[in-house]
Amino acid sequence: WPAFLVFTALMWVASRAAALEANNFSTSEYFPPPHYTNRQFQLSAAQARSLSSDRQLLLTKVKLQTFKVSGELELVIEVPECVYDQTNRTVGSPGPLQVRSGDGQFRIAGEGFSYRQGESRVVISNRVHATVELPTTNSAGPLEITSRWFEFDKDQLRGVFHDEVHGGDTDFDFTCGQLSVGAVTNP
Repeated sequence: WPAFLVFTALMWVASRAAALEANNFSTSEYFPPPHYTNRQFQLSAAQARSLSSDRQLLLTKVKLQTFKVSGELELVIEVPECVYDQTNRTVGSPGPLQVRSGDGQFRIAGEGFSYRQGESRVVISNRVHATVELPTTNSAGPLEITSRWFEFDKDQLRGVFHDEVHGGDTDFDFTCGQLSVGAVTNP
């Protein structure tokens, strides 16, 4: 009888573990009415595995895309591995990541990040390096910026480089403690 209970428990654990892994994982969230047919974000991964909580997933080869209400691609975040918390609607990782704007004119990379969907906020926590393609009439090239950490508020279209900020192009260099960058949208 005890052997039967152990066998049954092992079978249950094995079946549960098999059910907690998936390939080609994808989930999306849509804007509230009246734009409920437009995606707000899509999270896709080559593989997903449930962690101790059924509401947290370890994802590998991850791509997170955010969209404007119009459906236009806004941001693309790519990481080798991260944790997706379905309850708190957050995605995060201590590892490397790359981010680019939908139009490709802004690219940023670093180590460690968190994305809070409810707050529409991305934080890159370490070793930030950004490239900004500026519309220009001279040959100064792209603007390169490095900092210790960075945060972006999607709702305010505002990014802030924090601590040990250095930057420049072929024509000038700068150093500061904090650099705020805002975006303007065409109506």
